[in-house]
Amino acid sequence: MQRREFSKAAAASAVAVDGCSYAAGMARPAGQENGGADTHRAATSAWVFGMRPKLLASAGLIAALILGACGGGGDSPAIGEDKPVLSLMGQLSLAEMDTKAKPLESNGGNGKGRKGTTTDPAPTDPAPTEPAPTEPTPAPIVADPSVPQISMASWPNTLLQTGNDTDAYWIEDGVWGAGALTRGTYTSLTGTQYEQYTGRGTTMGPNGEVAGRMAWKWPQGTTEVKSYPSIIKGNKPGYFNTWTGPAGKPILMLNDTYSQIYPSGKTPGSFFPLQLPIASLKSSFNWKHNTTPTGRGHLAYDIWLQNTPDQINGFRAPPITHEIMIPLNYWGEYGAYPYRNPGWYQHDVTLEGYLFHVYYAPTFNGAWKFVVFEPDSANAIKPGTLNLATFINYVAKQGWASGNEYAVSVELGVEPEHGTGDLTIYNYRVWK
Repeated sequence: MQRREFSKAAAASAVAVDGCSYAAGMARPAGQENGGADTHRAATSAWVFGMRPKLLASAGLIAALILGACGGGGDSPAIGEDKPVLSLMGQLSLAEMDTKAKPLESNGGNGKGRKGTTTDPAPTDPAPTEPAPTEPTPAPIVADPSVPQISMASWPNTLLQTGNDTDAYWIEDGVWGAGALTRGTYTSLTGTQYEQYTGRGTTMGPNGEVAGRMAWKWPQGTTEVKSYPSIIKGNKPGYFNTWTGPAGKPILMLNDTYSQIYPSGKTPGSFFPLQLPIASLKSSFNWKHNTTPTGRGHLAYDIWLQNTPDQINGFRAPPITHEIMIPLNYWGEYGAYPYRNPGWYQHDVTLEGYLFHVYYAPTFNGAWKFVVFEPDSANAIKPGTLNLATFINYVAKQGWASGNEYAVSVELGVEPEHGTGDLTIYNYRVWK
């Protein structure tokens, strides 16, 4: 999770109005981590013109011709302003709130709407004006009825439990690399405040599949990975606690009460740890970008190995020995081959029917070993099922593990570097 490699600045875009409607620039995902070009947006111009009514009289006959002009009032909020924190009852995505609550100004988005004038303007077509560059507004994607509708809120210090009582998962906010940035109202890529939201599905699939949603708005800041909002299964390192919630965080149950089970640290029904070599550790998954992501980041599995089966209090190495990441999707070239740290690149391999570029850092953060199975392209991995044991055992076969370690937890979530996004994970399950 904590990677500092090569980065490039993101490109900004603009939105514009055309008559009485506006179009948000459609962001197009490009790739993943460290290096590579960010998404570019085409800025468009729009203008509004109008003619005030004039009275014409002839032979005692008076006719009135009224021509109207459209456009936002000067008191309308401008695109780029932020929304209030999403409540648990809210159903709008971040982009939907932009489009429903923030009409674009009629004179090119400069925050000044057309007001009535005291003189009749000449009926001329004004020259188009170029709006000032601004960040792209994530474009809404057509709703898919198969994707669960999940409301979100800001849960910085609470674990949201979902799943069955004997086979549960935790959804975690996971901010850890914000640096000097603070949680508040996001303004721009160069701002100092971020927003992040999480939510959980409340209906499980026939085999216990769960769903979770996460949305983010991150400035560039001075760090690379800012957070890892994720869905946790198992005994995450450092989360053991004898008298309060895992890592000191309360667990909000599906009935909106807080768990009173202590000691804590393991998701209910956890079958971890599993000692290498592992015969089977499967996971099913699907995901949906509710808005087109901007900036850079990826959706990835994070698997932790320890040299002991025991879960401890305090996240550290030892007992952590390995972190194994398997990205499923990325944007902004984040981590994309060959942009990830070239000193870590080892070779290519086909596992589970997909081509991966394998990266290995023998000492990561001065502590554990770090292995990444980077897919060949941003959209190479398709929704379905992976046997995660294939990847874990491969690490041992390469001599990068002794083969006696224990897999203790599996997570699936988003690592944003900067930019905005709104993503739902569903049909998600981990079993052996």
